[in-house]
Amino acid sequence: YSINADLKSPFGGNDSSHAFFPLTWPEHMVWTKLLAKSILDYSVIKPKIFVENYIPFKSLNYKKINFRKKSIALFDVEPQRMSIYIKENGFGVEAEYKNYNKNFEQTFFLDILDLAYKYGFTVYHKRKRTLDDEKKRTYLNLINKLESKTYFYSIDPNYDVKMLINDTTATISEVFTSVSYVAKLMGKNSIYYDPFNYIYKNDEHRNGVTVVSGKSELEQWFKSI
Repeated sequence: YSINADLKSPFGGNDSSHAFFPLTWPEHMVWTKLLAKSILDYSVIKPKIFVENYIPFKSLNYKKINFRKKSIALFDVEPQRMSIYIKENGFGVEAEYKNYNKNFEQTFFLDILDLAYKYGFTVYHKRKRTLDDEKKRTYLNLINKLESKTYFYSIDPNYDVKMLINDTTATISEVFTSVSYVAKLMGKNSIYYDPFNYIYKNDEHRNGVTVVSGKSELEQWFKSI
């Protein structure tokens, strides 16, 4: 496992047991002590858990990109159509967060791109995966539209993550994906961006990565890098 993507909901409890329980594996290798605790909570036996902090990985299929000097590595979670997402994952806090505002993806990207343009940064967007026919059509249309901008590039999902992080100025990712945590461990400037002030800034699942809430805070961050 990488890190736990659970969120604290401002609207009530957070129950992700549908995604894990009941776990019966005798051994687990995880990145953080926090996830180790979650594994124990969801296990019906007492497993051995090895906390490795960060488990290295490397992509094999990529052509090295020459990034511009002032550049942002941007990571999101490519959304599935809601009917497919709920069927596979249930309607937990993550789904609640993504659907809290119907314009989530648009606001997330446009806030970042408006400020990147204002402060002279180029954004390199790496999707988590390609979902084929499960993709959300409005999301595809948005990315296609953004690709017409000279300061936005959506790159191959198979591109090496550590190379992208290392070769760009800073990292922004959607909460709580593992890439901003990896960037932090690599000593890079990294944040989670929450466009709607939904996420608690002290949520333990951020694993020490700063949560930036709303466009005004995001602008202050851009000014600082």
